[in-house]
Amino acid sequence: MREPQDLGETTAMGTASSVLGSYSASQETSQTASDSKRVYSPQEVESARFYFSSGGLIEDAYIVAAIRRYRESSTDGNLSDIEIAHLISSTG
Repeated sequence: MREPQDLGETTAMGTASSVLGSYSASQETSQTASDSKRVYSPQEVESARFYFSSGGLIEDAYIVAAIRRYRESSTDGNLSDIEIAHLISSTG
């Protein structure tokens, strides 16, 4: 492994390691949680926030997939897409 060239490179590598380490730890925790708990990726949570705050106008593949997974695993079919997005955005 080569030595970092400057302090900025060292800081960037430390930050990346820190973020990746905390993400891995959260994934392990999520996988050991009960099967009934819904787990959403950071991208899905962020997408849900944009979708909710835009009143449903900003839609992408992440929110579409997250809403579909919610509906497939939920017995409550009375919620709108906006309400589901609000629930997803509050999990992050």
